[in-house]
Amino acid sequence: MKAVLFDAAGVLTAPFSFDLVAEAITSGADVDTLVEVLLPIFSGEGADDDAVRVGNQLERGEVSLEDFLDSLGEARRDAAMVIDPHSPTFFGRYWSPNIAMAEFVHEVHEAGFLTGLVSNNVREWQDTWDRLVPTTLPFDVRLFSWQVGARKPEPAIYERALRGLDIAATDALFIDDFAVMADGARSLGMTAIDFVDEESAIAEARQLLGLAPGVG
Repeated sequence: MKAVLFDAAGVLTAPFSFDLVAEAITSGADVDTLVEVLLPIFSGEGADDDAVRVGNQLERGEVSLEDFLDSLGEARRDAAMVIDPHSPTFFGRYWSPNIAMAEFVHEVHEAGFLTGLVSNNVREWQDTWDRLVPTTLPFDVRLFSWQVGARKPEPAIYERALRGLDIAATDALFIDDFAVMADGARSLGMTAIDFVDEESAIAEARQLLGLAPGVG
């Protein structure tokens, strides 16, 4: 192993879906509608319907958040309550960094490994991510889907990260909390960890990297 690549939402931050549901309840939105409409889009596992198609375009930076909301029809109002950064109940306001994982990024970098951030994101959410995943974290490559025109689990975004680090896929370890995203990395020959919690993910990563338990 020469490098470790990290997802952002749910790995370097608190879990995505729990915050989404909490904000939906607070805002009075229809939770069942939001889960049905939004979760398949952002998890990468949705059927190929219009909402998923436009949601994928949103994460690639091909359409605006406003365009995406307009595509949701009757679900637009409920979705805007929680995913529009101008909304007082925008769920990003209540995300928090995962301190243990941020410290692990430093640990890995100080041990001599290359590091990367590979995350699906939305242009209008970038200010939130810059707060949660600060530029002070020592990433050798930092890729957000809307900036590069490709989204996980599409091969292009992983391949761009590998080119940026000048390594082969077999030299890289990838950590993500969505199985389909981890499988996308595996399909290229990368080793991947399905993130469940920071303790088990860090322990597994240390074993794969040959780092002593409890370092850092």
